[in-house]
Amino acid sequence: MTSEPRFSVILPVRNGDSYIAQAIESVLAQTYPEFDLIILENKSTDRTLEIVSSYTDSRIKVIPAVTPLNIEENWGRIVDQTTNEYITFIGHDDLLYPEFLAEMAALIISEPQASLYQAQYEEIDQSGNPIHHPAIVPYKETASQFLAAYRALKNREEVCGTGYVTRVEDYRRIGGIPAFPGLLYADFVLWYRLTELSYKVCSPKTLAGYRVHSQGMHLLANFLNFYIATRQFYEFLCTTNELRDTPQIAYNYTDYLLKHSYRKAVVFAILSPDEARTQLQMVKQKVSKDGLFILHDRAAQIYEVLITQPLWVRQIALLPISWRRALRGFLANR
Repeated sequence: MTSEPRFSVILPVRNGDSYIAQAIESVLAQTYPEFDLIILENKSTDRTLEIVSSYTDSRIKVIPAVTPLNIEENWGRIVDQTTNEYITFIGHDDLLYPEFLAEMAALIISEPQASLYQAQYEEIDQSGNPIHHPAIVPYKETASQFLAAYRALKNREEVCGTGYVTRVEDYRRIGGIPAFPGLLYADFVLWYRLTELSYKVCSPKTLAGYRVHSQGMHLLANFLNFYIATRQFYEFLCTTNELRDTPQIAYNYTDYLLKHSYRKAVVFAILSPDEARTQLQMVKQKVSKDGLFILHDRAAQIYEVLITQPLWVRQIALLPISWRRALRGFLANR
């Protein structure tokens, strides 16, 4: 192993002109010099390509899509890229803090047998201000420990797509990021499979910012996608060593996830209520054909009631996340 690990930072993007410059600048500001930046531009119709093309830094390589791709297809292109030995991803609206790559290089040198490296991250608002710090991730975890922490309903280990590093050969070995609809749950499955190859180590330092805003994919994903992705996630959990013999535990956990998905899909209902109702009917039809997988019912009922509420009730979901947290705390204490 080289004493100076070399990285490729990969940034997939479509229509990200509001934040793409900040993401790029955060990569170029790294104190560790051994990296390049690969931008997978996906036929943006806003100013994204103009902004990306304005950078003349030789470390930046822009790879445009031939035709418009969905998010799964664009991220799927990662596996085919020519990269350095280590790769990391950044969402077009996220940030890497200046010491991120330097810290990852130090982890690689100190833990050469690990198959996944990460830093703590924090949620940031539209202006880049910290609004939430997830529970601290332990320094070292096996795949079983990672899964157990993720499944815990209190103080659980939270996951996003930014702030992780792996060897490109390991990434290709497991087939890259799985093509879940809208990439829902795909980041966790990817990190689990990589951790399963050996183990994961995490720096105690907070070195990445995951942006939470109303245009985020996790908020605009529709209810049909939640159903399909959650079923796919349930099927994945049933293949893991930890839950293969206890499918009821996997069922209970995905039931919990799906019951809470209406809170994320409500923005979709506000913006497109007619389409939301249509998709809910599509879910019901799909479930009736599936037969065995009916855990969507309670979530669907809540969601169906929710989209019939007055507009002012539904618009609460569009408040800044800090306001919603404060409102939830206020109501909980009454």
